Amino acid sequence: QELHPLPKIILEYRQIHKIKSTFIDGILSCIKNKNYISSAWYQTSAVTGRISAKNPNFQALPRQPLQISKMQYIQGKEKEVVTVHPRATFVPQEGWTFLAADFCQVELRLLAHFSSDSELLCIFTNPQADVFTILASQWKGVSLGDVSSEDREHAKRIVYSVVYGAGRERLSGILGVSAEQASRFQDSFLQTYRGVQAFIQRTIQQSHKQGYVVSIMGRRRNLPNIHSPDWAVRMQAERQAVNFVVQGRIAKTCSAGKNYHFSY
Repeated sequence: QELHPLPKIILEYRQIHKIKSTFIDGILSCIKNKNYISSAWYQTSAVTGRISAKNPNFQALPRQPLQISKMQYIQGKEKEVVTVHPRATFVPQEGWTFLAADFCQVELRLLAHFSSDSELLCIFTNPQADVFTILASQWKGVSLGDVSSEDREHAKRIVYSVVYGAGRERLSGILGVSAEQASRFQDSFLQTYRGVQAFIQRTIQQSHKQGYVVSIMGRRRNLPNIHSPDWAVRMQAERQAVNFVVQGRIAKTCSAGKNYHFSY
């Protein structure tokens, strides 16, 4: 992009075209009358129990606005941009308001709960601390002041890779490193937090023994490929087992939170 303006124009076009075709056109087709639109919400379509939305899928709307350069400023200037933000097009009815709520580091907190890892549990004793900075400090073996933004981001992505079952190839793409380096990152992380590794192995062993896993609230996921002779298929089922235990608990926590606020 720095050598020639054309790649930047192409990338910006692709981004804005995706927003229009995927979100704007889709949303317009779901308008029930001149001013009103509402999603259909499902509690049973996601295997983990998480809530999903359709027609339109509001959860898929980009959180961050897209900024594109004006035509006369191909190289782009901060004060000469056009901002496109699909979420900003929605406003509540008069007398109502939108409520946005999120659980802070919910994946890592539940990973600490399920693994009972002393290092992870200790991190959450200080509610004011930056959890992922502390995590990166312990993982890298450096002081908090020496943790770079890149170290923090790597620690965060590795946690998500463990929870969501991302392999080294996918993690390498996320971090922008080689597959070998991504594998070393994962291995060193699990060596630092041995309780997490024990939780993963315990969950996988249970899934092999039973052929299924059960969430903390009793939701069951069958794993028909857990004994597959195909290594790649079997590994995918093992990742699904670990993911389900954590994600199933997150789903119920979110549902309980929504019920609480609704009743309140």
